[in-house]
Amino acid sequence: MNLGDLRVFVSAARRPSLGAAALEMHLTPSAISKALRRLEDELGKPLFDRSAKQLALNDSGRLLLERAQTLLALADQTRADLMGEQAAIDSRIAGPAVLLWRHGQMLS
Repeated sequence: MNLGDLRVFVSAARRPSLGAAALEMHLTPSAISKALRRLEDELGKPLFDRSAKQLALNDSGRLLLERAQTLLALADQTRADLMGEQAAIDSRIAGPAVLLWRHGQMLS
């Protein structure tokens, strides 16, 4: 299990569709689907009940979601602890283009 696939899984578990998860993760729906398949193949169990356009967590998926959130939090905290002040905070700022053009540098 790699952390990237777990992050994709957590995103997909919180969203109603692969498209919505893809938008959040800045990936294609195909990339989201492949990451979920890798995880399911590795675990040997499906994690979602799939319908035409929606994903719904099954029992295995709910168990993994709980543990994946803990693992990802620990990984993020470990990275921050080891990197100290070099650890970066990932954030996105949205707004009208003219405001971002004028004040974007200051905000970043």
